[in-house]
Amino acid sequence: LYALDPKKLQSFAEFYYKSKGANIHHITSKEDILYPLHLIRGFLRLGTEHTVVTNADLVGLDDVIRNIPDKKLQALQEYLAAGVPYYEEAGVDGFFYYVTGMDNDFLKNVRTYVTGNPNIDLKLNLKNIVKFKMKNPVTARFNRLVAFNEIRKQLPAVIHQLRGLSEHIPVILQVLNATSGMEGDQMSDRLLKIKDRTDSLLLAMTIHNPFERAELLEEILDLKEAFDTIKHELEGAKDAHLLEPLINGLSDSTRRYEEGDMIYIKGNGKQQVEVNVSSAKRLYWMGMDTFELQSHYLREIQRAYSEHFETPYEDRCRTIRSRINDMESNPKAYNHLVSGGTVVSISVNENISPIPPVIRNNRTEIYTFYKSEFAEGKRLFESMRQGIEKLFSEEKQLSSIFKYR
Repeated sequence: LYALDPKKLQSFAEFYYKSKGANIHHITSKEDILYPLHLIRGFLRLGTEHTVVTNADLVGLDDVIRNIPDKKLQALQEYLAAGVPYYEEAGVDGFFYYVTGMDNDFLKNVRTYVTGNPNIDLKLNLKNIVKFKMKNPVTARFNRLVAFNEIRKQLPAVIHQLRGLSEHIPVILQVLNATSGMEGDQMSDRLLKIKDRTDSLLLAMTIHNPFERAELLEEILDLKEAFDTIKHELEGAKDAHLLEPLINGLSDSTRRYEEGDMIYIKGNGKQQVEVNVSSAKRLYWMGMDTFELQSHYLREIQRAYSEHFETPYEDRCRTIRSRINDMESNPKAYNHLVSGGTVVSISVNENISPIPPVIRNNRTEIYTFYKSEFAEGKRLFESMRQGIEKLFSEEKQLSSIFKYR
C-alpha cells in the first residue's frame, strides 16, 4: 500500500468508485474518532457529506492528521495495526503488553521484587513493604530472588517494545492531544509522563544491573497507571462514534436522546420541564397491558365460575326434575323397587333450593368492583398520555409515538 504514490492511489480510487459514490450521503460527527480516517492511506470517503458538531468541548482529529507527514502516519499505522490482535484478545491490558512487553506476570514480579510479598494487592507504600519484610525476612528475600530472575528473563522483550513505544509517542501525542478538548493539558501531561517513564526505563535497563535503582520498578508501575488513565481520557472521542451523540447533534433544542430514550424539553431555566417520552410510552403500554391482562383474568374467573358451578348446578336440578316427572308419569316402571307388589302411583314433593343470593350478589359485587378498578387504572394512564401530549402540543408526531408500540 505504501509503495504506491498516495495522490495517484486516491485519484484512481475516486474515479473507480465515482458512480457508486453518487448515491452515498454521509451524516457524520466531526468529533468522531474515526472521522479523519479517510485522510490516512488505505481509506476513502465518497459521496456528499454533512458534518454535525456533537460535542463542542472536543476537537476533531482531521486537522491534526492533515499535518502529520505521510511517512510518520505509515509508521504509526503499521505499529498500531500490529497491536490490534493484542487489543482484541485482552483489551487495554493486551495493548499495554504489546507496547511495553509487560504482561500481568511481569507486573506481579515487579511488585514482588519491591515488596517481597507475591500476594500484595495494595498500592506500593513504605509502611506495607517494611511491615512484610520485618515479619517475614527469609520469605521476602526468597520471593524477591525468584521475582528478579523472572524479570531478567523478560527484560530483553520489554526493552525492545519500549523502544518502539518511545519512537512513536511523538505522533501519538499529536493525535491523542487533539481528542481531549478542555482536558488537553492533562492528556499531554499523561502522555509525556509515559514518554519520560519509557525513556528512563530504557536508559536504566541497559546498564549492568538496572535493579540497583530502586525507583526503577516504581516507574514501571507508574507507567502502567499513566497508561490506564489515558484510556479513560479518550472516552469522549470514542463516545462521539456512537449513534446517540450524532442524533442529538441533528436534533433541535426541544429534544435530546439518552441511552436510546427520547427526551422532550419544554421551557428554560427554572421553568424547564423534561419528559422522557420513551420511558413514558413504555410505562403507558405496560400499564394498559397489565390492566387488560387483569381484565382477561377476571373474565376467565367469571367464566370458570359459570362453567364449574352455576351450569352444573342447573344441569343437576334439571336432571332431578326430569327423573321425578318420569317416576310420577310412569310408576309401574319402578315395580322392581317394591318387593312383592305393584306401584300404582308415585308423587314426589321436591324442594330444590336455588344458589343462595348472597353468593350471586357477592360474586357480582366483586366482579363489578374489580372491573371498575381496572377501568379507573386505564383512565389514569390515558390521562398521563393526554397530559404529555397537551404539554408538548406543538409536537404533531407525539400522539403517534404513544399509538404504536
